[in-house]
Amino acid sequence: VAALTDQSDIRELDMQVWVGEDDLIRRVAYSLDTSQAHVDVATEGADVEADPSGIVTVTLEYFDFGAQVEIELPEDDDVVDVDEQQIRDSMTAPGAAATEPTDTGS
Repeated sequence: VAALTDQSDIRELDMQVWVGEDDLIRRVAYSLDTSQAHVDVATEGADVEADPSGIVTVTLEYFDFGAQVEIELPEDDDVVDVDEQQIRDSMTAPGAAATEPTDTGS
């Protein structure tokens, strides 16, 4: 949320937060009118709407607190470093083919 307010004109965001009997957050929900965001997402060479409009609804659910997990790390060949500019450069119009990120060697 802090990144959203830092990068846009949005200064208030109504959220609903559900807290369980164990005092742990179980769900967070909010809607965002992107026409109020005023975020410049246009990048050189990408066909992206600079002033997006529409409602984005986000619901996050949290569960299985304390559950045992096993994580299998990907092979080194399956991992690349990607910086923010590469992410912006890879944005494409809906329906267009996305480009693969390139390894920056960092």
